[in-house]
Amino acid sequence: GILGAFASLDLFFFYFLHELALVPTFIMIGVWGRGERKNYATFQITLYLSIGALIALIGLIALYLQVPEAQRTFDIPKLTKFFQENPMALASQNFIFPLLLFGFGILVSLWPFHTWAPLGYGSAPSPTAMLHAGVLKKFGLYGLIRVALPLLPQAAQHWMQILAWLCLGNILYVGWVAMRQKDLNLLIGNSSVAHMGFIFLGI
Repeated sequence: GILGAFASLDLFFFYFLHELALVPTFIMIGVWGRGERKNYATFQITLYLSIGALIALIGLIALYLQVPEAQRTFDIPKLTKFFQENPMALASQNFIFPLLLFGFGILVSLWPFHTWAPLGYGSAPSPTAMLHAGVLKKFGLYGLIRVALPLLPQAAQHWMQILAWLCLGNILYVGWVAMRQKDLNLLIGNSSVAHMGFIFLGI
């Protein structure tokens, strides 16, 4: 699922394979997780990531519908080329971009939508926590860089200032929380969330 999501040039499979990769994560935390709060952590991760994925899906469908019916495709390079040649109306960009930003942002644990991540990592087996922190969480950022920024450049500029302030929440607040942790999994979880702020600022 992870390999397919990052390798896919098809918008449908790009989204579908990421969602497929999340299913084993829930099972690994719910069945093989540690601590008394593993069930609570599993449900919280499921709730947050389902809401984030739903918001992102609405944004992707709205993006797809912006293409004239005769030229509609899920092919990401073709979509990119189409919108470079026929820029989308600013009103449509300003509607779609925040859906992708906050949908993918929840998947990436953008502050203040980050609370599911440290709890999930704290309850997960260490290999699962490492896999999610190191690979799965980067998918949302990849989605923004691959889809949202090239197809919706004007809206991206408009929202960057707000995004920059949210990034500071990741870097400063979650960074300080990470410094106080004595549990390795919670340290991994919080530091990974803090790192997201630096990557978002890079955008």
